[in-house]
Amino acid sequence: MSQFTEAFREVQKQHAEVCESKGFFDGHVDPIRLLALIHSEVSELLAVYRAQSFCLTHAEEELADIILRSMDFATRNNLDLAEAILNKIEKNKDRKYLHGKRF
Repeated sequence: MSQFTEAFREVQKQHAEVCESKGFFDGHVDPIRLLALIHSEVSELLAVYRAQSFCLTHAEEELADIILRSMDFATRNNLDLAEAILNKIEKNKDRKYLHGKRF
């Protein structure tokens, strides 16, 4: 296990414990709701970038929320997000320049 995987899983565990101690995620949690929460955090980050008075701290907070909500989804669906991140980086190394797309 890599240091990244170990550290990421520990952060994910701590986050889950905080959520549970605050009453979130008691019992079944609808995966659609969790995905909607990720989407709402992405929308909030977009709003920060569109704002006339851009705030780096606010942008970082919204980005952290996206990661934490993604951890929530992974935890509740027994997904190994840490390993998936590492696997995706490796997969992207073999992809074409700009993934073969025109941006």
